[in-house]
Amino acid sequence: MVYLCKGKQQVLLPNIVDNHISKSCRQEYERVTSKELKKNNMESKALSLEITDNAFLRQYECQFAGDFAKVEYSQQERKIFLTKLILPENLEDNIEFTECFLRAIFVNIKDDKNLKVVPTHPKIAGFVRKHRNEYKEMLPVGISI
Repeated sequence: MVYLCKGKQQVLLPNIVDNHISKSCRQEYERVTSKELKKNNMESKALSLEITDNAFLRQYECQFAGDFAKVEYSQQERKIFLTKLILPENLEDNIEFTECFLRAIFVNIKDDKNLKVVPTHPKIAGFVRKHRNEYKEMLPVGISI
């Protein structure tokens, strides 16, 4: 078992009784573990969505529950401008789907194209702002969200 406590690691053998661990260490461990599980769960959901880059129409597409969700883009030099988010009516209020869809697009851009991202649509900019630490290296120099 590894318990994180104020940036330091305490390594305990499984045979040792947990009573020797301070309450703050246990709380910090539970906080970090739940955060990592949530992040890994979101990443696995993002990877389970099938994203198609339709280069002819310049949009990323995803078919979900019989409807298409789309993000239109414009590519210039080494930048990609995410200009429009189009969600079906039944998915417009589904924040979890929107986050998974955008996360999958960012994974695709990072892995396949290695471009800098300029989010111009308010919902996409809000997503980047919310996950600033994960995607700040994908923003071009001088762009602050």
